[in-house]
Amino acid sequence: MRWLGIAVGLVLIGVAVGLFFLYSQTDVERALHRGEWVHVLVVGVDSGAQGLPQADLVGVASLSPEGRGVWLSLPRDLSLPQADGGWRPLYAVYSQEGVEGVRRGVARLLEVQIPYVVEVGFAAFSELVELVGGVDIAVEAHLVYVDQSQDLYIDIPAGLQHLDGQRALDYVRYRGPEGEEGRIRRSHKFLRALLAGLRGLPWSRWRDLAQLAMEQVTTNLDLWEALALAHRLRGLGDDRLAFAQLPSLVTGGERRPDLVHARQLLARLYQGRRYLTRDQVEVVVLNGTGAPFLAHRAEAWLLELGFSVVGIGNADRFDYAGTLLVAQPGAEAEAQLLARILPVGVEIQAAEGFGVDRLGGWPEGADLVLILGEGFHVPS
Repeated sequence: MRWLGIAVGLVLIGVAVGLFFLYSQTDVERALHRGEWVHVLVVGVDSGAQGLPQADLVGVASLSPEGRGVWLSLPRDLSLPQADGGWRPLYAVYSQEGVEGVRRGVARLLEVQIPYVVEVGFAAFSELVELVGGVDIAVEAHLVYVDQSQDLYIDIPAGLQHLDGQRALDYVRYRGPEGEEGRIRRSHKFLRALLAGLRGLPWSRWRDLAQLAMEQVTTNLDLWEALALAHRLRGLGDDRLAFAQLPSLVTGGERRPDLVHARQLLARLYQGRRYLTRDQVEVVVLNGTGAPFLAHRAEAWLLELGFSVVGIGNADRFDYAGTLLVAQPGAEAEAQLLARILPVGVEIQAAEGFGVDRLGGWPEGADLVLILGEGFHVPS
């Protein structure tokens, strides 16, 4: 028996070494070891009213070399620039060019390499939820929707619900009065719950998941690359996951990327860097000298420069010898950006050191409070 135990142990060690070798030799693992992000385009596919596949959900799942995960949602009606100078929504790109056209367009928009694609049909999605035993979700409001043309009938009561495969599909498909933004928020909430269920699965159940993927999911990931990603995903805690939606603007009935805020978001998600624009700096302007209309004139000047002024008024007294810029915790970068355009000699103080009680409490919605002191003049 002793020799049998030793033999079994050696076999298990050999299997473990073999799996480690196979994982480490995948393109996914090699990219991560080189310090590169791995991005996967995921498209949820609806069979469509006429039986033609339609892109119902579009997102990019990304894994960093440091073990962080990002899910970036793109509205299905988001228009992308085309080679002919026009714009086309993602669902139309998918219908005309397939998943490869969507991959190319999204990669250009995000300015990243997206080598992998995954297409998941509704049936596969429902079966995946069933494999994890369903998902518990606190439904924020009664969700009711009827679309006879799509044979779609959604009725999910408010409150804590245990969603099986079909009801989970109904939950993530529901749009309601909030439109695509509301649906994306619900999908993020659902994905967090689903990932928690997947992390709790024993490895024996992952074989069923792999079989489901091979039979019902269309992807260019091979088995070992998919298992390598699954292994990494299983080890991600909630604190290592970020969910976001690509910023967009709707003008003239067409949704297009908000490129400035999109670049800021992508830099924060993928590079850990934060970029501010002036319109993101929200400041309250207070008159600390008693000079007539000083706060009003400063407000007009700051608005012209692109800053967001969320309030004006008088300071707690009118004898400030100099101008102060008071910043709440976490708004240090905003303070530095505003200070660059203010006269030399402006003092930056933390809200705690200044004394928030002197302001009657911190102004709602403000990052900064600018108190105009003696000698402050609005540039002409």
